[in-house]
Amino acid sequence: MTGTLTFTSYDEFEPDYKGLIIEQINELVASHLWWNQPLEFIDIPQEPELINGRTVMLRRVLEDGNGQQRNVDYRDDVIMSMVDYWKTIEFLTALSKEHEFIWIVGYPSGKDEKTIGEIVDGEIDAKIFDFLIQEMDALEISETDLQNQILHETIRSKYFASSGEPIFDAS
Repeated sequence: MTGTLTFTSYDEFEPDYKGLIIEQINELVASHLWWNQPLEFIDIPQEPELINGRTVMLRRVLEDGNGQQRNVDYRDDVIMSMVDYWKTIEFLTALSKEHEFIWIVGYPSGKDEKTIGEIVDGEIDAKIFDFLIQEMDALEISETDLQNQILHETIRSKYFASSGEPIFDAS
């Protein structure tokens, strides 16, 4: 699984309409507890009419301001990242359907961007889901695991106190 997921609108938007869509997705983003990083928008001066964004999915390591670190179990990291992946696709799909436009979903690979698939007017390209299958199979992660809120809370509690602060003592 890639650490970063990117999304770009295929369609171009006037600044006010682009702002409305970004405002709507920011409201959706605030409704979800993200494992690592929520969706963020990136202004690309060469593409001012497009909506560009990304989210960093995998954590790999917890680190505090003093440099204290703790590794995150890869399977835990992938499960929680996949939960965010599904939520990201859900949010992008809702906006694509409501505003009738296309998202191109991809991930960085070296200096190039690789396309995973598209979301067209709320219809999700099957390749967007195929992207996850290999990693799910390799780590024996089921769809049930991705929907199991108790499992998600258990994973979070291994790494974060109820206050949201990272736990560095794994014992």
